Amino acid sequence: MNPRTKYHASWRKAQKTLLADMRETKAFVSAESYGRAVALAESRNERLPITIGRLLDFAIDVLDGADPEDAKQEVSAPPATASLEVPAEALLQAILASRFPSDTGAARLRQFAFVQIVAERNAKGQAPTSTEMAGLTGAFRAQMDLLSKQLAERGLITRKHAPNHRGARSAKLLMIADNALEHFNQAHIAETGEPITGIEALKKVGR
Repeated sequence: MNPRTKYHASWRKAQKTLLADMRETKAFVSAESYGRAVALAESRNERLPITIGRLLDFAIDVLDGADPEDAKQEVSAPPATASLEVPAEALLQAILASRFPSDTGAARLRQFAFVQIVAERNAKGQAPTSTEMAGLTGAFRAQMDLLSKQLAERGLITRKHAPNHRGARSAKLLMIADNALEHFNQAHIAETGEPITGIEALKKVGR
């Protein structure tokens, strides 16, 4: 199995975890509605299927009696955080290509899935917490917190303090860091003395 085939196999495995609470469907819409959906997706810097899903949720909420104006604000409001294309291919490939002395192949796969989920949530305008990541994956919160700290130390993500987040006294919101690829590579050089294999090509792929 060549590296790219291994990458896509890992991506599909992570994607199954990521979309566990979602369902894929196909919709036929008018040309006018399609154009409006594309424009909305572009304004939000998110993928078209996600935007169409938002619009469908909006329609169902209104049919179920929700206030149309409240539902409309939920759909049309710009994302609260920076967007990344999903998968964040350069970062994910860099994780698989990295060889930190303390990491095993299983550890890299866990990091891969973690960053994939954070990137997907960020692209929706959301910033998950370790508690929410634990609920999504069925892991212990302490495990997710430890992994988030490790990835933050390597420059891949940031952990922003958010008091009173969803009723919690304190929480750390997880986001893909600016210049994450460069920081990750520098951390790799610091620990191994070598850059990540293929890093120059990956820099041309993503942030």
